[in-house]
Amino acid sequence: MTTLLSSPLPPRLDLDDWDALGETDERLELVDGYVIVVPSETPLNARAAVRLSSLLERHVGSSLLTFTHLDVSLAPAPATIRCPDVLVATPQVLASEARRAPSNQVVLAAEIVSPSSVETDWLTKRREYAAAGIPHYVVVDLRDGHRRITLFRSPGPDGYTDITGGTHVTLTLGEHPFTIGLADLVDAPR
Repeated sequence: MTTLLSSPLPPRLDLDDWDALGETDERLELVDGYVIVVPSETPLNARAAVRLSSLLERHVGSSLLTFTHLDVSLAPAPATIRCPDVLVATPQVLASEARRAPSNQVVLAAEIVSPSSVETDWLTKRREYAAAGIPHYVVVDLRDGHRRITLFRSPGPDGYTDITGGTHVTLTLGEHPFTIGLADLVDAPR
């Protein structure tokens, strides 16, 4: 006779439970109510995120704010909280005492693809960000053989309807359009 050993699933958290967790040393996300640990970034990806944040900060003007690793609430039930590598939000996000930005205050979320997050960044988060109504989603893929930057705009019920990309993308988040290229995000070989 075979006995199947099973452990109970961890409890599902709601947004209040998430807020009660407080700060941790690990990067966490909440997906359909379940806490997941987000792996650390590679040095290449971490550097690209800093550079992307800096470029966005220069171009968005004073009407928007740029953040790295700020949680964003995507769905209330089951609760989903993601932590994009970079995001741009309205200044109203600073008034919140919660550890997360509401999705209606986020105008851009960006992910730098890691080998362990390819499907999550390209498919799952793209679907979640579109469903939450985030107007712009940028995916930077620096993996060898896959190097590209892609901009998803115009979220709708079936996902983003405007997709552009390649070695650079053009964004309009402030008063003027600006271009971000892969060369802006990685150091030149030494």
